[in-house]
Parts: sequence; structure tokens; C-alpha cells
Amino acid sequence: MELGDEVVAVIDCDFYEFPWTYGELVDSSRFERFRLYFSGSDAWPEHDAELEQLLGEIKRRGGFSIRDMSSGTAYRSPGLHHDGSLVWFRHGNPVESAAPLARPWWKFW
Repeated sequence: MELGDEVVAVIDCDFYEFPWTYGELVDSSRFERFRLYFSGSDAWPEHDAELEQLLGEIKRRGGFSIRDMSSGTAYRSPGLHHDGSLVWFRHGNPVESAAPLARPWWKFW
């Protein structure tokens, strides 16, 4: 998962059942900073300056996207849910101007 041009989480997807993709956070060290954002607005503390700053940063950086490593396509605004290291998500629309992969996807194997 990316925020702007920074990878904030690596997700090992192991199951798909329309419309949900299921997986596990493999590298979540950078994701932890944003975990509350994906907890849903009903879990957000009211009038929290730190959260407001985080939301502003997410907006300035263009929001989150998830890249399909098999096709290189990035999808905007993933509806991501989590429980510890387990995640499930629905991806949004493809990103029109997604930066190309540093190397072709087939070179990852």
C-alpha cells in the first residue's frame, strides 16, 4: 500500500472472494502510524490535533493506493479493514497517473 510515492505497507494477499481481497501485513512498521485512519471515523477521537494533522498529510499526499504487483496497476482509496496483521480490502478505481514500477513486474519473480 502506498501513500503518495512511499510504500507504507506490504500485504501478502492470499484469498479473494468478490469484492474482498484478504491478506496479511508482511511489513507494517510504517503502517502503524496510519492504523487509526483505517479503523473508521467512529473510532477516531474528537477534536484530536494529532489526528487532524495526520488527515491533512494524507490529503496533501494524494491519499492511499494499493498496487497490484502482477499488473503494476495502482488502485486509489482502498477500503481497508484490519485485525492485528490480518487485512481485508476492496480496491477503488485505477489511478490514471500511477508512477511506473521501477522494474517490470515480471522481474520480481
